[in-house]
Amino acid sequence: MRYNDYITVKGIPAEAYSYIVNGKSAIAWVMERQRVKTDKASEIVNDADRYALDTIQDSSFPLKLLTKVVRISVETVSIVRSLPEPAWLMDLDPTSPDELCKCISDAV
Repeated sequence: MRYNDYITVKGIPAEAYSYIVNGKSAIAWVMERQRVKTDKASEIVNDADRYALDTIQDSSFPLKLLTKVVRISVETVSIVRSLPEPAWLMDLDPTSPDELCKCISDAV
């Protein structure tokens, strides 16, 4: 993954991209928000590196955030995969959407 002109992050496990937040991988979500962009209406520049330097005096914060999100993603995927299937799901008929909805509402 190309982080910027000077930094390339290598060795990100494929399963890290399996942790989904709001319809996209957590890694993609962070990278999208860390990208330098200019608001068209206000012409305000959103630059995570500059913000990190100005507010917490640590220009490496966005990269550190990315590495933490990668680690959390891998660990979360591992934990979720290790969980047993819920008993109500094991007895479910996958061809019956009505049964699925009833089981989910009963479980909640």
